[in-house]
Amino acid sequence: MKIAKTAVFHNFNILFFVGAFILIFNPPLLSINAMHIVGICSIAYVMLNVNKSVRVIRKNDISLMILGFCCIFAYLLLFVVVHNGMQLTDAVMPIYYLVDIIPFGISVRIYANKHHCGTDNFIDLLIQAGKLQAILALLAFFIPSVHTFFLDKLISYGYTDYFEYLANYRIYGFASSLTFAMPVVQTMFALILLHPGKKGKMNIPWAIILFISAVINARVSIVVALIGIVVLILFGRFSMQKKMLSIIAIAAVTIAFAMIGLPLIEQHAPWTYRWLVSGIEDVFAFLGGDNSSVYFSYATAKEQYQVPASIAGFLLGEGHITMGMKVLYGYESDVGYINDLWLGGLIYVIVLYGFYIRYMLKLFRSKNSLISFIGIMMLVSIFVVNIKGISFSKTSFNVFMFLLCIVELSGLCKEKKSQERPMKNENIGFAKPLHSKAKSE
Repeated sequence: MKIAKTAVFHNFNILFFVGAFILIFNPPLLSINAMHIVGICSIAYVMLNVNKSVRVIRKNDISLMILGFCCIFAYLLLFVVVHNGMQLTDAVMPIYYLVDIIPFGISVRIYANKHHCGTDNFIDLLIQAGKLQAILALLAFFIPSVHTFFLDKLISYGYTDYFEYLANYRIYGFASSLTFAMPVVQTMFALILLHPGKKGKMNIPWAIILFISAVINARVSIVVALIGIVVLILFGRFSMQKKMLSIIAIAAVTIAFAMIGLPLIEQHAPWTYRWLVSGIEDVFAFLGGDNSSVYFSYATAKEQYQVPASIAGFLLGEGHITMGMKVLYGYESDVGYINDLWLGGLIYVIVLYGFYIRYMLKLFRSKNSLISFIGIMMLVSIFVVNIKGISFSKTSFNVFMFLLCIVELSGLCKEKKSQERPMKNENIGFAKPLHSKAKSE
């Protein structure tokens, strides 16, 4: 039992695996949001371990995270609900972090301290959740009845009938954001498996599977993959030998996807294949200076960047987003920057983005090269994909980031800390070389 537990869940038990899967992908399991079930169980675990919980919460980065989301909620409550007269549901994004995500992260930290787990173990657990989602996505892709079952679940949960049209060539998997957030986080998981710090015989095959599960749902996965590859190869401060191994691994994944993945997609789902290939062509045309394609001309069109006309509206927002709201407001845009401006104004954008950036930079400065890579990959990717959707919110990749921040920044247990402390002047990845002993927490 212990062997199976270690191999599959990396020293965590299955409840943490289920909780991680629900929080990251938010599948439509129940009539209520299953994230709240995870939150209730996490809060109960925190209360049962109140002394240990207090020690975690008293960490500066954790207490500031809680305070930050409280302030963001207070701002939205004041200017979205009170000032602009919108519904409370338009301001609840921070509540998911305060009630569901942060308590789960604290629970993970407590459990990790008890069972001598490190942050790397938790990253592996999250990737296992991504692997399960990839399997479900491929099952939906190859088995129409599974695809229909997942689609019916989404529609019955409240998603629009437009998903039925999209299901002709995408919407494969069991998650709440199959057209945006799920593909982005799946691509990030694939890139993590290609990092030199991750060792495993099955990393390349799983990276291919994860990327396929992403790209059959959203072409933005291609952009994220390109960003991750550039960050990994150009900015990675590891040896040239490891860089060459990374290049070989990436080349192997690319060739395998081109020779196996694409023909398989073409044979099984011609619509998906045509949609995907047109996206690949658009990306490379854009890199060559041509933004005339439908995909990129939409993102660069001036009409996508309309902002509130009044000074008060520009600074404080109009209390609503514009995505899918053309009938109601006469204007719509998918650009995240514009939606955030309409919701809470420039002040909200500065506060929200600054808050998120702080924690991405915290990861970037980690002495662990893998965590540092995740931080800079998130930092670059989130600003790029924010053109395609609303990134600075409760998305799969941000849930992943903040859970990782809680576990990493609340301190490793002593056993793991002594094992992972780098030697003086050792090359430690993206972080600067350590010239003095790490301070004990």
